[in-house]
Amino acid sequence: MLKPGNKRKAYAIVTVVLFLCIAAVWFPLSIRYLRAMDRNDYIFGDIQECRELAFYESDATVSTIESPEQDKKYQGQSFASFVGMRYKSEKMSFTLYAYEFDNNDQAKQYFQKVTGKKNDSEHYFLKSCGMSTYQIVIAYENKAYRLETKLRYIKQVDAMIAERFSVWLEW
Repeated sequence: MLKPGNKRKAYAIVTVVLFLCIAAVWFPLSIRYLRAMDRNDYIFGDIQECRELAFYESDATVSTIESPEQDKKYQGQSFASFVGMRYKSEKMSFTLYAYEFDNNDQAKQYFQKVTGKKNDSEHYFLKSCGMSTYQIVIAYENKAYRLETKLRYIKQVDAMIAERFSVWLEW
């Protein structure tokens, strides 16, 4: 049995150890989250820019998503053009669903259906991080895309998007 003074020391040690364990898990996750939220955001000027992502790296394996019905967030909305792909290389992997709509309102509706969020501004964006995944949804004018990747690929995917998409969005 511990003496009263030793009990306090034991509780203090357990408290410090517990705090350090929580900090060891929380700190890396918060750094990843903040790094993800600090991205520059780009959108394609023409949907052809999305198709060209398939040729970004010569060693990449790209599978085309033929129909937006494979987009689990898609809800039957009409669109003018669609590009979907699963991209995998040694440096990164991601899934992209990109749409050009007939008008701006349809792009906003897609954003709202995918995210469940309403926004009255001209720019629509959502970035979300899980324990190991990252998703970005952007709608601008009559264009929208949703990109899903792993947290460890954020930097590489961001660099590719910044290089290949022609419209920089300043929020």
